[in-house]
Amino acid sequence: MTVLASVHEQFGQVLVEGMACGLPAIAVDAHGPATIVEPGETGWLVPPDDEQALADALVEAVNDRDRRTTFGEAAYERSRSRYGWPALAEGVARVYDDVRRGREPEGGALGRLSEPGR
Repeated sequence: MTVLASVHEQFGQVLVEGMACGLPAIAVDAHGPATIVEPGETGWLVPPDDEQALADALVEAVNDRDRRTTFGEAAYERSRSRYGWPALAEGVARVYDDVRRGREPEGGALGRLSEPGR
């Protein structure tokens, strides 16, 4: 599993990289990590500065092999579909298309890049 306990992480690339390796994630429910980890699907999100919640998530992840495996499989799929090169290229193409048409890209350029199929 990948654990990112940073409270002020703006994106959380390490989470995406771990998820792309099939690892579930444990992260703080704030900023970028909160948009990457789907609690109950790809990993666990814990409140900022809540050491007990972080410890509880770690214990659950270590002790529940089935859940850890299920989350890891979902994390792999989610990371590839949202942050893999094909998804990023599609997002860049949408931004260029919006600019070419004289429209402001919805959600800003980065927001569009992380939401394939939109």
